[in-house]
Amino acid sequence: MDESGDPGSGEKGRSSRWLVLAGIAEAKENGDLERFALEFQQTFAQRSSRTRFLHFSKLSGAKKMPAYMQLATAPMLVFVVATDTSIMRSKPSAPHEAQNRYRFALRFLLERASWLAARRRQPLEMVIEESAHITVDSMREYVDRLYKGHESEPRSVDVEWGWVDKDRITMARKEEQPQLWLADGVAHAFFQALEANSFIGRPVPIYADLLQPLLWRGPRGDQISRNGFTFIPPARTADFMREFPIVRRWVIQHEQVAAALWQQGSDSDPLDGNSA
Repeated sequence: MDESGDPGSGEKGRSSRWLVLAGIAEAKENGDLERFALEFQQTFAQRSSRTRFLHFSKLSGAKKMPAYMQLATAPMLVFVVATDTSIMRSKPSAPHEAQNRYRFALRFLLERASWLAARRRQPLEMVIEESAHITVDSMREYVDRLYKGHESEPRSVDVEWGWVDKDRITMARKEEQPQLWLADGVAHAFFQALEANSFIGRPVPIYADLLQPLLWRGPRGDQISRNGFTFIPPARTADFMREFPIVRRWVIQHEQVAAALWQQGSDSDPLDGNSA
C-alpha cells in the first residue's frame, strides 16, 4: 500500500484536496508480482537516481505514458480509497486530525483487503510504505482498537477478522519492497485523476484510465464502487460520481464486464478475485 496527496495537515504547499491510498494484490494466488516489479524498475527507473527505486511523480514525460502502459499489464488487483479532505477536515492545523484522516482511510483499505483474503481463504499479509502519518506501533494499536470496536458493535467495522493478524501488517521502505514501486504508481495515477493539476486547473485522468481495468470488483465480482474504488465520505459517493464522470464510466464498464461473464456462464474472471 502507498499513498499520494496529503491528509490535510494544513502545511503550506503540501495540502491537497484529495488523499489517495492505493493497495495492490497478486492477481493470482501464486503470482509473481515481485519479479514484474523488478523488471519494471530496470526498464523505467531514473538512471541518475541514487535511491534506485521508482517514484512515478518524478518520471520524465517521455517515460510516463510507456510506464503506465506497462504497469497496466501487471498481474495485480487494485484497491483505491480516495478521501476528500476538504469535507473531512475539521481542524486543518492540528496534526492529530490529519493522522486520524489517514487512519480512517487505512481502515477502509484494510476492510477491502480482508474481503479478498477471506475469498481466497488465505491470511492477509499487508505491507504499507513507511509514512510520516503513522508508525508500525500506532498502526497495530489502531487495528486493535478497530477489533475491540467490532466486538462491541459488530457492524461498525467491516473487516473479515478471521483472516487478519495485526503482526502480519508491516511497514517497509520502497527499496525493501519492490511491489511498493507499483503501488506508488497506482496511487499517483488515481490522485492525478481527482486532484486539479496546478498547470491546467483540472485533473489528468489518463493514467488512471489505463489502470482502471485492474480495480477489484469485490467478493461477488459485480462492481468496483466501494470495493476496488471507494470515496470517503461514502455518503457523498453520488455527488463525487457527478463531479467525476470518468469514475462513473469505470463503474459502468466493470458492471458490463461482470454481466457479460455471467451471460457466458463463466464463474471466474481472468483476474482472480473478480468472480462474476
